[in-house]
Amino acid sequence: MSVSLKLYTANVKLLRSYGFSDEQIRKFVHRNAMHFAQPASWVTRKMNWVEGRLGISRDSNEFFRCFNSIASNSVASMERKMENQPHCFALAEDTIRDKLSFFMGEVGYTSSYLATCPSLFSLSLEKRVKPRNEVLKILKERMLLGGKSLITLVDYPELRFQDYLRGFEDEIPSLYETYVSSMR
Repeated sequence: MSVSLKLYTANVKLLRSYGFSDEQIRKFVHRNAMHFAQPASWVTRKMNWVEGRLGISRDSNEFFRCFNSIASNSVASMERKMENQPHCFALAEDTIRDKLSFFMGEVGYTSSYLATCPSLFSLSLEKRVKPRNEVLKILKERMLLGGKSLITLVDYPELRFQDYLRGFEDEIPSLYETYVSSMR
């Protein structure tokens, strides 16, 4: 038996011992095949970190998403991120789920990328991220965006962002007003 097949078998057995169904394991392996080339002790350490340190239950639909983010980073790296943005891990599970859904579904970010930007989870979707994402879409559509990304735009303090919008008054006279009215 090859080393990779032994690792795969050990990891499937491990996931079963954690109470995951064969269907859950199949989906997980399909999305995270590279992680199954790691020893079971590595997988155990990452899973325990997600459950113990982040407090995300194995029963949660977000468990494997979080595992993938953690698995793509070292535990030390994740600890440093928690030191810099610890409040993002104190969010309610529904809030995290909504934000993951938006950032991954609507914006197209990967879980690995989101793991490098924990500050995104501390921002209000309704009051900051979504209105600025609408502005980003308008600017992209008109090919006026330049090198700006959503992360850059949501990172701007409110007054700086409003000044940024005023820079488009000639090309899109209603852009600033549209943004301000979406904030109400």
